Amino acid sequence: MRYGLMNEYGVDWPFWSEDGPCNQGRPSLSTRLVDEGLAWAADFNANYSVDAGWPTEAASAHTSAKAVASSS
Repeated sequence: MRYGLMNEYGVDWPFWSEDGPCNQGRPSLSTRLVDEGLAWAADFNANYSVDAGWPTEAASAHTSAKAVASSS
Protein backbone atom coordinates (compact mmCIF):
# COMPACT_ATOMS: atom_id res chain seq x y z
CA MET A 1 0.00 0.00 0.00
CA ARG A 2 1.23 3.49 -0.82
CA TYR A 3 0.41 6.50 1.34
CA GLY A 4 0.57 10.20 0.66
CA LEU A 5 0.89 13.25 2.88
CA MET A 6 -1.62 15.99 2.06
CA ASN A 7 -3.52 18.68 3.91
CA GLU A 8 -7.26 19.21 3.49
CA TYR A 9 -9.58 21.58 5.37
CA GLY A 10 -10.90 20.05 8.56
CA VAL A 11 -8.75 16.91 8.24
CA ASP A 12 -6.62 16.36 11.33
CA TRP A 13 -4.76 13.26 10.06
CA PRO A 14 -2.95 14.24 6.83
CA PHE A 15 -2.21 10.74 5.52
CA TRP A 16 -4.04 9.41 2.47
CA SER A 17 -4.22 6.13 0.60
CA GLU A 18 -5.53 5.44 -2.90
CA ASP A 19 -9.00 5.15 -1.31
CA GLY A 20 -8.94 8.60 0.35
CA PRO A 21 -8.09 9.87 3.82
CA CYS A 22 -6.75 7.29 6.27
CA ASN A 23 -8.09 6.83 9.75
CA GLN A 24 -5.70 8.06 12.44
CA GLY A 25 -3.20 5.32 13.19
CA ARG A 26 -2.93 4.26 9.56
CA PRO A 27 -0.25 4.08 8.40
CA SER A 28 1.51 2.92 11.53
CA LEU A 29 4.14 5.55 12.35
CA SER A 30 6.56 6.39 15.13
CA THR A 31 5.35 8.70 17.88
CA ARG A 32 7.57 11.47 16.50
CA LEU A 33 6.04 11.24 13.01
CA VAL A 34 2.51 11.07 14.44
CA ASP A 35 3.17 14.25 16.44
CA GLU A 36 4.74 16.01 13.45
CA GLY A 37 1.89 15.00 11.13
CA LEU A 38 -0.76 16.22 13.55
CA ALA A 39 1.08 19.51 14.13
CA TRP A 40 1.52 20.01 10.37
CA ALA A 41 -2.20 19.51 9.73
CA ALA A 42 -3.16 21.73 12.68
CA ASP A 43 -0.92 24.52 11.33
CA PHE A 44 -2.63 24.27 7.95
CA ASN A 45 -6.13 24.31 9.44
CA ALA A 46 -5.31 27.29 11.66
CA ASN A 47 -3.33 29.43 9.22
CA TYR A 48 -4.18 28.69 5.57
CA SER A 49 -7.02 30.67 4.01
CA VAL A 50 -8.95 29.37 1.01
CA ASP A 51 -9.29 32.98 -0.16
CA ALA A 52 -5.83 34.36 0.58
CA GLY A 53 -3.54 31.34 0.95
CA TRP A 54 -0.79 31.48 3.52
CA PRO A 55 -0.47 34.75 5.46
CA THR A 56 3.15 35.15 4.32
CA GLU A 57 5.51 33.53 1.84
CA ALA A 58 7.67 32.49 4.81
CA ALA A 59 4.72 30.57 6.32
CA SER A 60 4.22 28.76 3.01
CA ALA A 61 7.91 27.85 2.75
CA HIS A 62 8.02 26.70 6.38
CA THR A 63 5.04 24.38 5.90
CA SER A 64 6.48 22.93 2.69
CA ALA A 65 9.84 22.33 4.37
CA LYS A 66 8.15 20.55 7.31
CA ALA A 67 6.33 18.23 4.89
CA VAL A 68 9.57 17.34 3.10
CA ALA A 69 11.42 16.76 6.40
CA SER A 70 8.63 14.54 7.75
CA SER A 71 8.43 12.42 4.64
CA SER A 72 12.15 11.71 4.38
